[in-house]
Amino acid sequence: MSSVSSIISLNQVSLGYGKGQSEQRLVHNLNLAVTNRQLIALVGSNGAGKSTLLRTIAGLQKPHSGTIELLNKSINTLNAKAFARYISIVLTGQAEISYVKAAELIAMGRLPHTGWLGNFSTIDQQKVNAAVEQAKVIHLLDKPIYQLSDGERQKVMIARALAQDTPIMILDEPTTHLDITNQVNIIQLLRTLVRNQQKCIIFSTHNIELALQVADRLWLMHQQTVIDKVPEDLVLSGTLPEAMSTDQAPFNPESGTFQVQHEENHPIALTGSGIRARWTQRALERAGYYLQPRSAVSVEIIANNHWNICNNNKLVSTVQSIESLLLRLSQLYSP
Repeated sequence: MSSVSSIISLNQVSLGYGKGQSEQRLVHNLNLAVTNRQLIALVGSNGAGKSTLLRTIAGLQKPHSGTIELLNKSINTLNAKAFARYISIVLTGQAEISYVKAAELIAMGRLPHTGWLGNFSTIDQQKVNAAVEQAKVIHLLDKPIYQLSDGERQKVMIARALAQDTPIMILDEPTTHLDITNQVNIIQLLRTLVRNQQKCIIFSTHNIELALQVADRLWLMHQQTVIDKVPEDLVLSGTLPEAMSTDQAPFNPESGTFQVQHEENHPIALTGSGIRARWTQRALERAGYYLQPRSAVSVEIIANNHWNICNNNKLVSTVQSIESLLLRLSQLYSP
């Protein structure tokens, strides 16, 4: 990646906690370069330093060593207002004014662009309106912050960052507290902003499966460094499975998902194809069966939502739901 086109660059950056003998380094001599029109997902295990890295890029804490540049200028040379015109930030645990209404909090995103009197222009109001629509928070505008749920506060904070309208957005766990539908909506919104407005967005997440679907690049924090690659290369190289798999939930490179390990008690044969076969297999594995061709007990998926259960090639019963299938199998295997 060319440093000439970089909007953010980290040069020999080390970061961590403490000083002197109590110093704990999380990352050593990190070099990263970021261009516009990129959606970057920062992933890694708990305690790897994801929040620390984002706070350091955002200028909220200093690196132990090295330099961070914004448009080829050290971030230390920018005052707070100038910095806020380039980078908007949504961090976990961000301070909030509880009795301020959501509409007022979102409008605060325009402060870096208004005069010293804070007078709104037509453009400022348009930016706020667009942010409200994009984050889908119009129904929350009249509510004070203390009345909002965690998920609603998160969406309002994202709306404030959108209203700030910066070329760079940094978000620490933006989908925390959100249900799966809103998680997908927010991530799709970030991707749209990158594509249509050529923004650079860096967000941390524990939802690696979702990040693999949308991110242009993954930053994987592992072994005191950050591995920067496109998602598919991280998977195919084996780096992501090695770094993130556990004995209880190994990462499956073929499906791009983490798989819960189930106790396997009984072999069973399964014949069939398509979506019903996949969900039947999931149900069987969850119930403690493992697939093995030519097993004495077999399940055959047939037309019209029916399943045939056979034992030693003899039909035992036909059922019409997976619930009934599991119940009949448990009876078959019971002592």
